[in-house]
Amino acid sequence: MIEIDERLSEKNVILSENINKNYDTPHLLSEKEKVIAKINQEKKFYIAIGFIVFVGLLFTLFYLSKTKKEKQHSEERFQVLMDQPKSEAIPDETLITEDKKTKSFDLPIDITKDLLQKLTAFEKEQGYLELNLKLNDLTVKFDTNSSYLSKTINQYKNKNFSQYLNDLRISYAIRKLKTDKKFRKYTIKAIAEEAGFSNSESFAKAFHNNTGLQPSFFIKKIKETEEI
Repeated sequence: MIEIDERLSEKNVILSENINKNYDTPHLLSEKEKVIAKINQEKKFYIAIGFIVFVGLLFTLFYLSKTKKEKQHSEERFQVLMDQPKSEAIPDETLITEDKKTKSFDLPIDITKDLLQKLTAFEKEQGYLELNLKLNDLTVKFDTNSSYLSKTINQYKNKNFSQYLNDLRISYAIRKLKTDKKFRKYTIKAIAEEAGFSNSESFAKAFHNNTGLQPSFFIKKIKETEEI
């Protein structure tokens, strides 16, 4: 009887070892690999999240720094405009001599003087405020040809006709915005039209090209300085 019990006990041990070897151990190893894989996936996920947060933080800092610099630049540009004389100063460029001519500028001196006199009068009389004014329109008014007029503007104003016209109009708008409270209450479209522009988009673009500021910002800053 004792011998039978010993054999049964021995068989149970062997069976238990076989079960552990053939079933439990592979199962545990499989579960272990799954746990390791899950940990690795979570680690990659958190690394990715951390990277995204880091990049987002860098982008935010860059954006804030850029915004701060742009605001500072705008404030400086605004102050420069405000420090400019409020009255219009028209330079007298009618008194020219032969030494002001360049080799590439081949217009006769008398024609150049005449055109510069007419341009000075045009600026003083604010003829540039006329809507849809073209080079040919001014050519007819000056009783000359477009080539002569264009060359004279390029040589003595250092810009083409479109830039010349836009700069005069923007200078007018700036002076009037600085001195006329009623004008500052106009819509951008109304300001644009009074300054000679056909629409608010072309006015805003020319204003920004000339000053580095948007007209709405300029008006806002003037109002803020009045409240101080």
